[in-house]
Amino acid sequence: MVTGFVGAGGAPRAVVRVRSVRETRAAVKCCASSTLHAAATSSPARALPRGFFRRWIAQFADYDPAQYLPFMIGNDALGSIEKEFALELQAASPDDEFVVELERCEIDGEFFLTVPGSVRLHPRLIELPSVQERSDRVERVLRVLQQQGAIQGWRNERQPVVAHFADKPFLEVERAAVPYLGCQSFGTHINGYVRRAAGPQGLYVWLSRRSRNKPTYAGRLDQMVAGGQPVGLSLSDNVLKECEEEATLRGALLDNLHMSGVVSYRYSTRKGLSTKTLFTYDIELPGDFEPVNSDGEVEAFMLVRARDALVQLTQEPDLWKPNSALVFLAWCVRHGVYTMEDDPDDWLSVTAALHPYSHS
Repeated sequence: MVTGFVGAGGAPRAVVRVRSVRETRAAVKCCASSTLHAAATSSPARALPRGFFRRWIAQFADYDPAQYLPFMIGNDALGSIEKEFALELQAASPDDEFVVELERCEIDGEFFLTVPGSVRLHPRLIELPSVQERSDRVERVLRVLQQQGAIQGWRNERQPVVAHFADKPFLEVERAAVPYLGCQSFGTHINGYVRRAAGPQGLYVWLSRRSRNKPTYAGRLDQMVAGGQPVGLSLSDNVLKECEEEATLRGALLDNLHMSGVVSYRYSTRKGLSTKTLFTYDIELPGDFEPVNSDGEVEAFMLVRARDALVQLTQEPDLWKPNSALVFLAWCVRHGVYTMEDDPDDWLSVTAALHPYSHS
């Protein structure tokens, strides 16, 4: 069913496609709260506030290295851990699984030297013969912190601890613990869109409203399909799984699906250092396609003019899951929804900042 929501003065507010009365009511509620406006295709592009994205995108590189200790496995630094959390890790390690050394000053003759600190996986764990054994020992410590409330949003899903995507993991950790350890993580985001007319003004994008039961960013706006990259699945298999589960997107519809790039970032959050590389995909969909969620992670879908969603992002950025907003902004750059004509300095800063952290 297609429903048009009307705002003040009779102007259309959003276009939402849903499958059931329950989903329709949820979509009405979420659209009313976010005031996502979808103007007629022939209307002019709505203006963006100058300088907004340059300021907004700076948060994705905002962290103080002095507040973190490198997480070392042997000679490899594979994460960055806040000093306070490092001490909690050490206290929860019954067999010294995590060894913490804070930075200290030493005197060498006439000179003061600063010896950097670190959090190290104990050599006994490194010597264990399998990834499974090492991971189980580490998870025992992380479970203690989860029970104490120091780690929140437990997923029962492990992710690899690697420096680079193609590396063979030496350790796997619970997904919820990854930002606390500051380890590199990976995900996939799929931008679904519909072309109703030629040019950027004819582009409409499918957005999802995250379930209110999600452990992170519940009820916020997201891509049509998005998910983390778990252990044991290839990138392509994970994309197909997420498309099926989150939007019932399958078969010939996937012929238009293609990888469009990556978005990477590193910034401080309340859980620690979020260090991510997101593989982004684009898919142009037919006008009669209606996404249907099957895994309970989406409350509603909405089809919105892309330019209006971009304008709304500048007005109410907290309605979005932050990295999903970043992925959407990158999509707008690729498809000409956001261009140099909007604000040359802003646009140049944004395009340079979309990859602030190396993901090689």
